[in-house]
Amino acid sequence: FDSPYNSSSVTYLQSSITEGSYRLKVNFYSDTSATMKIATWSGIVNIAPGLTTSTTIDISFNGTYSITYNLNGGSLATGETAVEQCTHYDNKITLPHLNERTGFTFEGWATSSDGEKVYDDGEEITISDNTTLYAKWSSVDIGIEDLSSLDLSTITAPYTLTVTGTLSTSDFRTIASIIKSANNDVTLDLSKATDLTTISGSSSSSSSSSSSSIFAECYKLKSVVFPDTLEIIGSYAFYNTNLTSVSFPSSVKTIGEYAFYSCNIKSLEIDGVETIGDYAFSDCSSLESLTIKNVSSIGSSAFSSTHITSVEIDTSTIGSNAFLNCSYLTSVTTSDKVTKIGSYAFSSCPNLTTVTIGSNVTNIGDRAFESCLNLTSVTFSDTSTWYYYASYKTTINVSYPSTNASNLKQTSHYYYMGYYAWYKE
Repeated sequence: FDSPYNSSSVTYLQSSITEGSYRLKVNFYSDTSATMKIATWSGIVNIAPGLTTSTTIDISFNGTYSITYNLNGGSLATGETAVEQCTHYDNKITLPHLNERTGFTFEGWATSSDGEKVYDDGEEITISDNTTLYAKWSSVDIGIEDLSSLDLSTITAPYTLTVTGTLSTSDFRTIASIIKSANNDVTLDLSKATDLTTISGSSSSSSSSSSSSIFAECYKLKSVVFPDTLEIIGSYAFYNTNLTSVSFPSSVKTIGEYAFYSCNIKSLEIDGVETIGDYAFSDCSSLESLTIKNVSSIGSSAFSSTHITSVEIDTSTIGSNAFLNCSYLTSVTTSDKVTKIGSYAFSSCPNLTTVTIGSNVTNIGDRAFESCLNLTSVTFSDTSTWYYYASYKTTINVSYPSTNASNLKQTSHYYYMGYYAWYKE
């Protein structure tokens, strides 16, 4: 047979043929070199005497399917070829193998960017439409010796960076650099680090400030998992990151000043920490839920300008300005462990309405509840004699919650009792 390219007719070239019925098979190709078959047809053809016959055949086909591969930062293994086109007739392909990557293992292929694995590595599959396949990678533990080879700049899904080994300050700088370059959210898992007791907040042993913070502006850092050996989280450690989740093992005793300043943490439970440093969680505007248990001291402005709505405080000392300008705070309860409430501790909390003062509080700093204009009730668990000192020692009757609130919430003016520190002997 002979058929010109794009022709609609087929001509039989032999000069003689016996009349009768024959099965005719016709193959169709996508190009003149006949390298890619796109359809085939077969049917019975009757040859009449004199070798003259004609028939009309209607064959419907749509040509080829395209296959697109999103390698998600990977690369084809040596010698591998990715099939990028197949025909409707010959529509089985074998998926390519990919090279290994530091910090990843290749799981297989998905059919959507955020979907689960559908096909295995090297699997033969049938294509029935234009298709995009997405390489699915999962994270694996990475030793410090391989950190410099880890590249997260092309990741298209959240990644958990689990680091093993003994970490130095230099290693933390490398980790921070990797996270800063990440193309998606990163969880830093330090639970397998060896004997990690301190996370220094500074990239320099002689400096501790926002400008030297190792993880400052690591905006892709969303969560940190700490090891159960950790005791100290240094000053400015995670200053101004986008952390949304963090939990502290019972081993942690110190959270340094500004350690989590201006993060996006939504919920916190702090239990057993001895010291929470000044401004440690200040300006965490997403922080709404806070539980504090068995804490020795809360530093100045530690939770100022957060969005917590209520808090029960179990600590010895509440520092000055500790909850300053918490505009969503409505209620405060201090346990019997609390002995001192610092100056301005709850100042400018406009929605604060109720406060309960534990029985062992002996000192309330000057203007501790200043400008809490909606404060209606301050209940003292111990209503024994209290005093304030202006030009002389004056007795205060704290038996009436509404009167206490009125006395404590007044704005800064020396005529009002709340302007001065309150104490009991």
